[in-house]
Amino acid sequence: MSAPEPNLGAENQAGLRASIVRLGAGPPPETRTPEHAGMPVGEDIDAPIGRRPGSRERTPDQAGPAVGAGVAAPGGQRPHSNRWWWLLVGVLVAGRIAAVPITLDQRAAQGNHKVLTGDIHRFHSIATHPGTPYRRFEVEYPPLMLGAIEAIDGGSINQATAETMWSQLALDLGVAALLWWGWGRRAGLAYLIIGAPFILYPFLYLRLDLLSVALAVGGLALVRHRRPALGGAALALACFAKVWPVFIVPSLIIRRSWRALAAYAAVGVAGVCLLYTSDAADDLT
Repeated sequence: MSAPEPNLGAENQAGLRASIVRLGAGPPPETRTPEHAGMPVGEDIDAPIGRRPGSRERTPDQAGPAVGAGVAAPGGQRPHSNRWWWLLVGVLVAGRIAAVPITLDQRAAQGNHKVLTGDIHRFHSIATHPGTPYRRFEVEYPPLMLGAIEAIDGGSINQATAETMWSQLALDLGVAALLWWGWGRRAGLAYLIIGAPFILYPFLYLRLDLLSVALAVGGLALVRHRRPALGGAALALACFAKVWPVFIVPSLIIRRSWRALAAYAAVGVAGVCLLYTSDAADDLT
């Protein structure tokens, strides 16, 4: 009898199964250094650290446009929107500037029966009245406002009207700049937009109310920018122009800005003492 033939089919099947197992096992485990310790398994540890998994390096030709080339920076604005913003600010400022000469050229601001200059008449009367204010004749304005009335009076109604309007325009724009500096440009732009209707009837430029507003806003802005002494002093001066800034003083207590509060009290006491000292000197003379 001849020897049995070997079972080649079984051996071939066993070899095939072994090759399949080796192919499914994958490459040998990677040696991971400490700097790759947090990377997921299967990620290319030879890739530069910091690249996202699966990302490919981009050549300069494939790179996207730079931040300044029309793409908004994170948290920023696009250049074209920034241009529109400046255009809007320019229109609002130009409208205010143009309102002053237009108003001065109208009949409402000229002649004996003026419509827009009721306060100017009173300012001119106080500035040209003989004697000492508060002592020889009654004055309804605080001391700092009185000083502004005497400073802007040019000797005539027309001159006083022009100087009052230009000075209040400067203060109006100054308030917008202070809001921008203290609370951001959106606050300054909002102020310009809210005040835009007054361009058609600029009665605010024929009063001196913006003096106290500028001092009060400037004082709060200084406190926000960690200049509490100057901020408190500015608030005290605002109270010598109008009474309403007194109601802002509690905000210094809420903020616990004791230096600002001390400066406010010091300037206030000094101003009151100076006022009484000047009155005593007038009594002696």
